[in-house]
Parts: sequence; structure tokens; C-alpha cells
Amino acid sequence: MKKSKETATVALWALVMICQLLIVANNYSNAGKDFGMVKGALTTEPYRLITCAFVHGSSIHILGNLLSLYYIGKDLENSIGTLKFILISFASLIGSSLMVNFFGKYGEYHIGISGIIFGLFIALIIYKYKHRKMIDFMQLVFFLAINIIITVSKSNVSWQGHLGGAIAGLITGIALI
Repeated sequence: MKKSKETATVALWALVMICQLLIVANNYSNAGKDFGMVKGALTTEPYRLITCAFVHGSSIHILGNLLSLYYIGKDLENSIGTLKFILISFASLIGSSLMVNFFGKYGEYHIGISGIIFGLFIALIIYKYKHRKMIDFMQLVFFLAINIIITVSKSNVSWQGHLGGAIAGLITGIALI
């Protein structure tokens, strides 16, 4: 039996949880405003390109993202290895943040790890296709379609962040997988 090696997935999951617990424990209600990604932050507050992924707006938001991260992340990391997983995750975070930086609306705060998740999702689809795991591939494409519908139909979901993460996941996935 192949040994599971989702080290980076679990570490990323834990980091998100620790950040969220610190926010809750300190009753810090301005976390999204202070650490979320905003249009133009690249030149004025570049730390936001990273911090935005570790702030979430609600329990449902963080729960949905952490479940998605765990299931997509562990499958992908076990398939391609920890280093490639980390590279795709980081590229997806930066791609997500840059898309918000250039195409977001002034005054909107973009928070959550879903840009990374979309990038990992696309990379996992690439992996399943390249390795001819067509049932898994078709299921992932179906779930991607549902997520795209949710992204474009809800006004409080960052289509810019999701699209930027997906594009970065596509580029790095093609390059690394």
C-alpha cells in the first residue's frame, strides 16, 4: 500500500485554522478589512497578496474551504509530490491575488483560500487527464462546473480570485505535471 504524504496539505490546512482561531480568540472583527486583498494593494500593501488567503468571513466559509482543500489537496499532493504541490499552491495564491489587484473593484475585500483551491482543482484535473483516470476526470469537471456556476451567481464570491487561482493552477499544472 502506498504511504500517504499529504504533509503540505495538512500544514496549509492547519495554518488557515490557526490564523482563524487567532482572529476569533482576539475578537478581531476587522481582519478582512486589514488583511484581505484589495484592488491596487500590489504597490501599496503587498503583504495582502499572501494574508488574504488566511482570513475567512464566516464558519461556513472556512469549513467549505478547508474541506475542499483537504480532499483536493491530499489527492493532488499524493499524486504529484509535496514540492510540486507547494509550487502550484503558491502560484495559485499569487495568481488569485494579482487578478484581484488588477480587476477587483475599489472598496471590496477579497478573503479566503479559495483561489488556491481553484488552482489545485485545475492541477488535479490536469493530472487525472494526463494519467487517463477518466472517471475521476469527468467527476472533477462536473464539480468544477458547479463551482463556476456558484462563483458567477453569487455577488459575494470573488470571481477574480477564483479565476486568477485557476489560471495560475493551469499554467503551473501544465508545466509541472
